[in-house]
Amino acid sequence: MRLPEVARKIAGDFFDAGVNAKYDQQHSIGKRYARHDEIGTPFGLTVDRQTTEDETVTIRYRDDRRQERIKITDALAVVQEALRSS
Repeated sequence: MRLPEVARKIAGDFFDAGVNAKYDQQHSIGKRYARHDEIGTPFGLTVDRQTTEDETVTIRYRDDRRQERIKITDALAVVQEALRSS
């Protein structure tokens, strides 16, 4: 699968589980982070070339700007737990 297809599937999985998600492909990743920080998006998932190699994404936490690689299959549960904790 190509990167946009992977990202759209992840966003669809989030919507199917009742978690609001937005697929965003505009501009560079730095500009996307800044835009989503500004509007208050608490978490961002980044799909990149490494995703196709090991089926992981980067999750970025807005409040502390921490980033970590997580499995795609764990992404929904990680975000749901973080939402419950906040």
